[in-house]
Amino acid sequence: MSSSDRRVDLSTVLARAGRELGKASGMLNAACAEHLGLHPTDWECVGLLLDAEPRALTAGELAAQTGLTTGAITGVVDRLEAKGWVRRERDPSDRRRVIVRLLPGRQADIAEVLAGMRDDIVALHANYPEDVLEACASLLFGASEVLRGYALALRARPRREIRADAPQRRPTGPTGSAGVDAEGPQPDGR
Repeated sequence: MSSSDRRVDLSTVLARAGRELGKASGMLNAACAEHLGLHPTDWECVGLLLDAEPRALTAGELAAQTGLTTGAITGVVDRLEAKGWVRRERDPSDRRRVIVRLLPGRQADIAEVLAGMRDDIVALHANYPEDVLEACASLLFGASEVLRGYALALRARPRREIRADAPQRRPTGPTGSAGVDAEGPQPDGR
């Protein structure tokens, strides 16, 4: 196997591993939210607020980091405030803006839910040398930026309407050309 074939194989395996990590992360997100009586989107915002501490986030920052509209974020913050997770404050540097802060004591609730998982992840990390962990961190941060950029670009494109009675178009192949898929060109040219 040539080094370029090996690199393609590794890229394929990494893409699959990334999808698996995304699915597992979504599953954990839903389980944590359910355990704490929150909506998964609300739990995601709790995580963003925790990551930002000691700084608070504006509603606009939460919207940008989740890809939600500011109107949807208002609903999230309303729910979190009603359940005693966050408080709204006027931004001292710009009284027109509202900042959202995680309430003191909620970090303990979060730590309790995630404690066992964190210990298991730390134990997993112990199996790898530091340079490999640094490379993995770099790869994960880089992949996150690629996905975030693609999500923003996709949201900026006009939305396609697909009618329920419309014939379904066959997906394009890896090169982007219709009629070519992983198995090669189709006899009918579609």
